[in-house]
Amino acid sequence: MNIFNLLTTKNNVSYLTDSMKISDALADLNEHGFTAVPVINQAGEYVSTVTEGDFLRYIYNSGFNTEELNENFLCDMPIRREILPVHVNAKPDDLVNCAKTQNFVPVVDDRGIFIGIVTRKDLIIYACSHIIPAE
Repeated sequence: MNIFNLLTTKNNVSYLTDSMKISDALADLNEHGFTAVPVINQAGEYVSTVTEGDFLRYIYNSGFNTEELNENFLCDMPIRREILPVHVNAKPDDLVNCAKTQNFVPVVDDRGIFIGIVTRKDLIIYACSHIIPAE
């Protein structure tokens, strides 16, 4: 299995940058309707994945202070769960192990540059078409 066959490339993925204001990042997340999105830095490197829960905890812990959301940057917001990317040449087992616990797996190149994601759905479709015989 080649990860490139399953990859949704960066230009087709919603992602945030760590230099965004938290309020802007939250608006983007809301606009696209995702529950989690990758975060990259200015160099294009994968930094983390931020979730709705991360935003909710941040808002709650700030005492619902909207000024704080407008002043602070996404890179300042604590992320509860570290979601590690896989290298584009990773073994299929590594990809499957990551997909067991998350909806998508971030993929990076040799330089750590974010190049896209592999969704759990695409991985399941691939497995079904290659493992389960067609009727």
